[in-house]
Amino acid sequence: MDVETRKDIDEVIQKEIEHLFEAKRDTIQLQSNRISSNVNFFRSTHYEVKLRHFILAKHGSEAAEIWNRQSIDGIMNILQTATDERRNLDVVNEMISFVNTKLSQLFINNHKQDNSLNETNQQKYQVEQHVQKPFIVLSHRKEMEDLEKNPAQLILSPKLLYDDAGYFIGISSMTNGQWLPLYSIYETNDELHAIIELAGFKKGTATVQVFEEAIIVEGGRGDFKEALTSPTAHQEKIPTGQFKIEIPLQCKVNPETTKLERYEGLFKITCPKKKVIAKFLE
Repeated sequence: MDVETRKDIDEVIQKEIEHLFEAKRDTIQLQSNRISSNVNFFRSTHYEVKLRHFILAKHGSEAAEIWNRQSIDGIMNILQTATDERRNLDVVNEMISFVNTKLSQLFINNHKQDNSLNETNQQKYQVEQHVQKPFIVLSHRKEMEDLEKNPAQLILSPKLLYDDAGYFIGISSMTNGQWLPLYSIYETNDELHAIIELAGFKKGTATVQVFEEAIIVEGGRGDFKEALTSPTAHQEKIPTGQFKIEIPLQCKVNPETTKLERYEGLFKITCPKKKVIAKFLE
């Protein structure tokens, strides 16, 4: 949370955690080197999934002194002890990959050498893990020894959307970067099946290219507000605008015999596997 005072963080907890998630405050007791400590957090249930909410505030602030250390201890305790529910994930790289898909939409670039703030400049923001320190930083700062020196200035994109109460509700994606549709890949003995979620696309508004080891789909979906008269956006979660997605395949397929079907907002691509031919020399 980008808050500093105890009053501000209590207000955010009340509005966004206790009210929106209907979360209840809870405490776990940790034992380390014969010293016990309490960790405060919140519990809620969302679509039958049990969630734990830990509070992290702006580094160096009054609120951070109250919450951050105990929240980190609580999260680390879960990662170390909840072995039955642990998934085999590279958490850090998964998080970096996710953040890098959003940075170009959330921030605009303000490099002095740039003459204009265009879409190409926005693509320059990427994060990586620091080469020595336990931090995730902007790529051009990954080898800096003193991260407090010359902090990078990030400017929020003017295309972010807020509701009437001032809460962030989404990104106006019509002209702001790209989005990626959801897809699933299934494999049988003879074929690979790719199912891509592309509702609202008329024939000819998306192109599909099939290669031996990848499928590339690109296109664009129009802004739904264009058909309305002077609309006010209260929530926009369906992405619009241009997209391009490259789907890697686990084995080689035969592009020439691949088939495409459109069914109820789905693109169903059936790719016959390429047969491996062996030649005996002796």
